[in-house]
Amino acid sequence: MPERAKALAKIAGDCDASGDWREVLARTDVDIVVVATIHTVLAEITTAAVAAGKHVFVEKPAARQQNELDASIEAAEKHGRLVRCGLQSPLSFCRCAKAREIVDSGALGPLLFVRGRYGHGGRIGYEKEWRANKELSGGGELIDQGVHLIDLARWFLGDFTDVQGFAPTYFWDMQVEDNGFMLLKTAQKQVAFLHASCTEWKNLFFL
Repeated sequence: MPERAKALAKIAGDCDASGDWREVLARTDVDIVVVATIHTVLAEITTAAVAAGKHVFVEKPAARQQNELDASIEAAEKHGRLVRCGLQSPLSFCRCAKAREIVDSGALGPLLFVRGRYGHGGRIGYEKEWRANKELSGGGELIDQGVHLIDLARWFLGDFTDVQGFAPTYFWDMQVEDNGFMLLKTAQKQVAFLHASCTEWKNLFFL
């Protein structure tokens, strides 16, 4: 992997490559760090980067568990650095932005509920990839695709005060769920019914 990074840096031009992220954090000419790794080290690198005086853009889900995320938040507050979480999600789709524009215009009246489905098909060997390892990923389809649905639902309805769900493993022989079902409710009784799946076989997004 370090060899691939060095080859890419050479193609890019004025770039350096390193096989040790700690070396990067020790550099005084680095102000901002982008953390885009497997889930097991997202929070560790983020927390260390902030402690080293860097601002951080970390890919979702930013941590495997809440306590890991809490450590990053505390470090950011202590050292006065910015930490932002990236979601390469349907929020970037023009149709979602247009839908929000229509909702904000009041043309539809108040939203009663949101229904969302987000699925992708598997592939040979999917159950052997790092996402299927609970220790590395922290969870299955809910932490992978489900977070996008939750993010979108909150964008349209606001925060949820009541959360119910079911996370079964129907098909793949792995440690984490391959489907996630969520029933979320706001204080105003607006409901989001969401389903994230990696047994869809054909990629699907519906909101």
